[in-house]
Amino acid sequence: MNLEQLAQKILRLIQEKQAATVKEDTPKVRVPFPVARSEGVGAPTAIKEPRWILTVATGSGPRLLYLTLYRIARHIAKSRHYARGTGEVAFHLPIELVANHLGVDRTTIWRWAKVLKAKGLIAYRTHYGTLDGQTRATGTLWVVRLRPGTARIRREYLEHPWRNLEDD
Repeated sequence: MNLEQLAQKILRLIQEKQAATVKEDTPKVRVPFPVARSEGVGAPTAIKEPRWILTVATGSGPRLLYLTLYRIARHIAKSRHYARGTGEVAFHLPIELVANHLGVDRTTIWRWAKVLKAKGLIAYRTHYGTLDGQTRATGTLWVVRLRPGTARIRREYLEHPWRNLEDD
């Protein structure tokens, strides 16, 4: 799966249902929210933001980034059939796609991510793979807390082959 196909897949995941705006250090940004389907019910329902996030996420930019990653993580958890009480979800997503989706520069995403990492809401790290015998960055490994606690990058997350550069 190449980067363009991944971007299209992400955009399909995140369907526009509601909008949020950022007033802090970016222009107004419309953020589509992903949709989840309830068991046995055909109508899509919006994924609600967790109540506990209000106590830890400060600033509209970091909060916007967290809610975007949270919704992606919830969708991934459901598609991977994780247990209902799962505390964190790890996934591979290039930071450029996140920045493009939110309409900001990737340095802004890094700045917002530092705030969230300090609060334990997310953990992130560049993931590496091999191509033609050389080690190359494949994208960003994100770990997002779905419940109160501290996000941590585990060894198995780093060792997982998130992306096959030979097939791209």
